[in-house]
Amino acid sequence: MQDRLHATERGIVTAQMGISVDTCLNLLKWTDLCDPMRVSDLEVLVAAALTVDAKEIHVPLRKSEFRQSKYRNLFRSEVERLGETDKILFKSILGPSHRPLYEQERALKKALILYQWISATPTKEIEQAHQIFSGAIKKMGEEFSWLIEAISTLAKAEGWPEPVIKKMELLGQRIAFGVDAKGVELAKMRIRGLGRGYISRLVQNGFDNPNALGEVPIDDLEKIIPQELAHRIARKFSRSVAPVAVARPAESLPTKSVQREIQESVNKAVLFVDQKHPGTVEYRGKSVKLTSKQFWLLSALAESPGKCVPYNTIYEKVWGNDVLVEMQQISYHKAQLLKKIQKTAPKAEVKSLITPVSGEGMVLNLRPEEIVRGRKESAPKIT
Repeated sequence: MQDRLHATERGIVTAQMGISVDTCLNLLKWTDLCDPMRVSDLEVLVAAALTVDAKEIHVPLRKSEFRQSKYRNLFRSEVERLGETDKILFKSILGPSHRPLYEQERALKKALILYQWISATPTKEIEQAHQIFSGAIKKMGEEFSWLIEAISTLAKAEGWPEPVIKKMELLGQRIAFGVDAKGVELAKMRIRGLGRGYISRLVQNGFDNPNALGEVPIDDLEKIIPQELAHRIARKFSRSVAPVAVARPAESLPTKSVQREIQESVNKAVLFVDQKHPGTVEYRGKSVKLTSKQFWLLSALAESPGKCVPYNTIYEKVWGNDVLVEMQQISYHKAQLLKKIQKTAPKAEVKSLITPVSGEGMVLNLRPEEIVRGRKESAPKIT
């Protein structure tokens, strides 16, 4: 009778989760050496980051960061703060006989970024500290959540206590959303615009679950988060929301002299930009379709024609305060913007329409009277 091969539970987990054999072996070695009841979020993240599969998740490590052992030092400080210097995994990294290795330093960078990602640390602060965009962090978090799920499944197969397994499963969800434990239920609602920053604000104010959020008065919500988002949340719970009333001053028809000035301004205008209709501008009477970033870049410059608009102002108006932006992105959007306008006007004219000021900002080379910001319309006729 032929011998039959029987798949072990470890092998089944490896196949089901799609992790490599080397990753499985590394994680099993860690589970054998650590105390399940003392496992911390940082320890799980580091164990995951040191696997072969995590090595494929790209996060750049600068030469200066490696030479200065930036992340090893940050890691040491956090381990000491947590009182976990006695853990075998951490001792294997921080022991005096261990010289820094490039891939190990890069693994620590990934683990520490994600460790901050699941805290209340503002996104912009994380981006600036590690020179990485929030989109890249989110993608890394999603990929790591799969590894954390594999760890929790292996730990379950090894007979770890159920509360520890639940904690690791929750950690996988947290790094996917970028929130602390109390923010997971709100993140699961997937309300447009409700990002990790606003979730943190709601949690800090005691609204850490859908039931609590569904009961809070709209007026109280508007004190914590933007009005539009507060109304979106209210609609999620099928609450009737009264439209926001905007007081408008009584309008009066302009005099004939003012009418002529308005009409002359319209006639002279080269560029029409209406923020109420983002995505389209008019240049020399011809409509130009733009992407959102291109439109808001041009709109920001049009607010101060002929003057240098600082890069910080452009960052804020185009990307907001919560995103780190590289100079190449602004240059790219400017080039694409001008390319679209070139289809409606002479190339030589458009080429000099927007000029950069080295290290300072950008200038829209139009006179104020050549720009109309708002609806393009003729002056009302006086009867």
